[in-house]
Amino acid sequence: MKRKLTSLLLAIVMALALLPTTAFAATTLTGAYCQVSEPVAGQPLPTDVKLRALQFATTLRNSSITGYTWDGPVDANGNAIAGNTYTLTITIEVNAGADAAFSSKITSNTVRVNGKSGTLISRTSKKLVYSYSFTLSGGGKVEHPEDLEKEQQEHAAELKRRWSKAEADASYPLGSPITLLVNEETLKGTDIDYLDPYSLGVKIMQLFGARSVFHTLNGETIDNKGLPTLNSVGSRTANHYRVTRVVYDYFREGDPSLDQFRNCTELWLSPKCDIDGILKTLGNITLDTQFLGDFFEWNCTVFIPDSLYPNGPTYTDHPAPGCRVMLYSGSDVYAAAAKGKDAARDWCTNHSYTYRYISEDRRYTFPTCCTDARFYYSCSKCGKCEYNPNHTFYPTVGSFDNGEDGGKNTAHDFVNKVVTDDHFLGYNAAGDRVYLYACSVCGKDNRQSSSTPKQWDPNTGGFYKWALTATVGKDHPNGSYAISNSAYIAAKQDAWATGEVLKASEAGLIDVSLMGNDYTRPISRLQFCSVAVKMAEKLAGKAITPAPAGTFTDTDNEYVRKASAAGITQGVGGSRFDPNGTLTRQQMGTFLYRALQWVKNNSDVEYTIYTSRLNKYTDSGQLNSWAVEAMGFMNALDLIKGVTDTTLAPNGTCTIEQAIAVAYRSLDAGRIGWYQFVKDGGDWLCYGDRLWIYFKNSEACCMNPYGFESAGINIKSDGYRPIKDR
Repeated sequence: MKRKLTSLLLAIVMALALLPTTAFAATTLTGAYCQVSEPVAGQPLPTDVKLRALQFATTLRNSSITGYTWDGPVDANGNAIAGNTYTLTITIEVNAGADAAFSSKITSNTVRVNGKSGTLISRTSKKLVYSYSFTLSGGGKVEHPEDLEKEQQEHAAELKRRWSKAEADASYPLGSPITLLVNEETLKGTDIDYLDPYSLGVKIMQLFGARSVFHTLNGETIDNKGLPTLNSVGSRTANHYRVTRVVYDYFREGDPSLDQFRNCTELWLSPKCDIDGILKTLGNITLDTQFLGDFFEWNCTVFIPDSLYPNGPTYTDHPAPGCRVMLYSGSDVYAAAAKGKDAARDWCTNHSYTYRYISEDRRYTFPTCCTDARFYYSCSKCGKCEYNPNHTFYPTVGSFDNGEDGGKNTAHDFVNKVVTDDHFLGYNAAGDRVYLYACSVCGKDNRQSSSTPKQWDPNTGGFYKWALTATVGKDHPNGSYAISNSAYIAAKQDAWATGEVLKASEAGLIDVSLMGNDYTRPISRLQFCSVAVKMAEKLAGKAITPAPAGTFTDTDNEYVRKASAAGITQGVGGSRFDPNGTLTRQQMGTFLYRALQWVKNNSDVEYTIYTSRLNKYTDSGQLNSWAVEAMGFMNALDLIKGVTDTTLAPNGTCTIEQAIAVAYRSLDAGRIGWYQFVKDGGDWLCYGDRLWIYFKNSEACCMNPYGFESAGINIKSDGYRPIKDR
């Protein structure tokens, strides 16, 4: 019903949008909307002032900017100066004769620049004059007065939340694996009906959730009454730092607590347990009866005593359990668990990989718009997973099959900005270019994958016309987005780079006068300095003071002198810089790393703790010693990726688009990394969790314990503590 109602509302909106303009009376001016790049200290005042729309009631009218002026101090080179206020005054004129005399129709001062309220100065029968002020902080960052106090408060709170690794470790009680011992002593005096296994299971879960009675194997009692109650223990994505090993000295068939330890990797059963009943329960839970069984969805092994099962268990009236089964020696479950998994043995000597057990630890691929989910086969005797990529299966029940293209999934994500002709729609009313988002898997957009192609007809299609109402930075109807003329880059680019180049342009990182018309070419040292300097200044919120004129004999470019002063890159010797020389990938990564270090030393930006992943690349030995630390950092934060999963290509030539893309990603360097959760949260977040958070399409994301991406995380919440390398 909800889907049908949404479709109906959308149809009504589209129908109204397609009505002729005479259907509405343009009696009042409801908004005048302008857009301009914001001033940056050390750079000329922007000239890309543009009127995006002048709106009367529900009708847009043709209009244009006939003049604008900037008021504010500039230096000897005509550049804006940090710490000053700059006021932009704009005059617009309505071209449509029917609305030329609109003075009496203005009922409010709804005039906005970059989405912020401006001030109406004057109006005549044809002209409207209004202004808006931009204030540069001492570091050169544009501040909107109405938002400044709120941003300062949020920033102060964020600084207070940051932890060093030592501080985080001191409040990290769940960082080490926890063993939960369940026996009669644990349950003593807890008002349990021992004849009712379901009552037993509920009590076990109450104890587990409250963390009030935990025993280690050496008998020590851990009392964590001061910690938050873990209420989300029954969630599929339950906390993966909780109990990882459970030792049962008392357990019965059908006990409901069996379903709750979803992140437990080891289950040790003593001879006192109803082992046959437990194996039967586990065997009947899955086997193609549902997707993601209720028991142990993440790599669990069950250990049973060889004193009762010298040759392993047999299954006569039920299938094998959906997990691996191993034998421990003797009858003392406590001693066996203390020795650990390595002391146990595999009793199955002739595996039969025919078991179609569906669980997360046996997943081979996730479903996409191009393929269904696939899983590895398991042994039908002991449950061991084969993990053979050449022997996988599609689930037959509970499948992701949506019926498109012979069973392919239709769930396109439409999140990538790929600024190429095949995704271009046209121009909106403000003259901005409109494109469609592309699927990150197959590359198709909403139009190319549409089951109703007529709706995308440029002449009659409702989807097409609705998509063209997209506005810069705001609306995205039918998977569309708009690009302002000032941000659009017409130069040659590879498809993979267009989205990040666009975002870099919108962020002010590209000096188009230096870059030429082919961004696939190797980047010069001078071009690179412009990108690195702009990135560092934007992230730090302040301008770099350039080295003195005459520092180099072959260039006096200010970007080069700033890069030299900040320690980003120096000359090639003999007072020469070699501005036309090119860079390797490891040089690019090292120089941007140095730019980020300048930011750290000249602002309150800090970076996460991290572990280098360079050893996974077969050509990491080609890294120069001076590049190892820098490339380890840049790669660990995914600012520089390998050209393949196992190849880094450190000596490959760096292109303009590569450098721009890495510089754009580096704007998030202070936010990427490890965060620790210090509250009891719903779903799968609980006290003590550590999450690696990254940014995708400007949204904070992380991977949950089962490999699914979780998006929309509020890292400014007081529940998170970013862990910084102080």
